[in-house]
Amino acid sequence: MPSSLPVPSELQWSHATNSLDKVKSALSNNQITAIEADIMIGYYSDDGGSCRQHGPIMSHPPYEESDLSAALFLQLVMDGGAEDLTTGTDSNDAGTCALTANASDTRPTRSTDSTCRPIRHIKLDFKQIEAVGPVMDILKSTHRPRYGQTIFLNADVLPGPGVREHSSVTVQARRFIETCFRYIDSMPDEYATNFAFSLGYKADYRSGEAYSKQDVTLMSEIVSQYNIESRCGGVVLALNARTLALHPTVFDVFLSTYANAQILVWTGAGEPPIPKALIDTIQRHFGSTDTIARIGFDCDV
Repeated sequence: MPSSLPVPSELQWSHATNSLDKVKSALSNNQITAIEADIMIGYYSDDGGSCRQHGPIMSHPPYEESDLSAALFLQLVMDGGAEDLTTGTDSNDAGTCALTANASDTRPTRSTDSTCRPIRHIKLDFKQIEAVGPVMDILKSTHRPRYGQTIFLNADVLPGPGVREHSSVTVQARRFIETCFRYIDSMPDEYATNFAFSLGYKADYRSGEAYSKQDVTLMSEIVSQYNIESRCGGVVLALNARTLALHPTVFDVFLSTYANAQILVWTGAGEPPIPKALIDTIQRHFGSTDTIARIGFDCDV
């Protein structure tokens, strides 16, 4: 299956979009082309009232309450229509958008008609394995991706720098990938390329440890074991910027082995802004290996 990952340099991210206000802000900003949010199990009240319900919410541990359930988040962002927030417009009504064929891409793409709602890619960052199944059920029962829209299914599936010796991941690779593929495989074939895996390491950038060759080997084994590149839209490695800058060369073999794979370099919530010099270090390295076009950045600089 050919990769259908969006071009990294064309993505402008809204990070940690875990509240209704942040979703409103992201959807009203035409510069935003990709929305990232965290998912866990907790309590929510979508109507802003006092009726608390339990289920998948948009939140980052340790916070167990949100004004935004996963169901409402997906309803609002799946087709990127900010008007849904205020008018109650049916989010599935995108009939004004025409589809055009690109000679170099057999997938239909959005026309330039100004009446079209912008397509925004979505990154679902799962913080607990218990949230994966319920969220995939929501996707299966109520939503379909739009043409050209990528849904990144993200989780830290391996222990990494700073936590290898004393921590375990909360989203195990096998359960996460198999649960997601049960949903993807049940979709019509034309939708499979709308989904991509974004796989990362649980890490502590403050440790000063770099990603290791063993880290890369273990991730490569996961990608190979589940034939990820051939079963969906592709695979992206989600890597902490500070940690990657220490030893970026370690991922050269991965990018060579998986010719369509990408890397998304990120800084996390609560992490201080990263010096531009470290971003420059990463860019220089991947520029020297002619892979910079496959490197994206979601960093607070």
